[in-house]
Amino acid sequence: MHNLLNRKAGQKRLAESVVKNHDARSPLLPEKFKEYILACYFKDFDLETGNLSLARHSVAHGVSNAADYNEISATVPFLILDQIYYFHPITSAPEPPVFPP
Repeated sequence: MHNLLNRKAGQKRLAESVVKNHDARSPLLPEKFKEYILACYFKDFDLETGNLSLARHSVAHGVSNAADYNEISATVPFLILDQIYYFHPITSAPEPPVFPP
């Protein structure tokens, strides 16, 4: 149980760190995105009950059902990464090196 609590705390910190610098009224919907990451992307599975929803954990542990894989489930991780990109601040490009003549 202790390991489960530590994992959940780490997932929550990860989700919060993605959206921490954004106002809740942002068009990026930071709170909804955080909820989605925690409820769907980090969703747990239960082998005993057969609850093997397609999520990061069931895929990583090799217990997800092959029937759950389709174009939508293959696209969702890319959309999550795309959304995370917009939450990170834009930094200026480094100055190009200057070579002596």
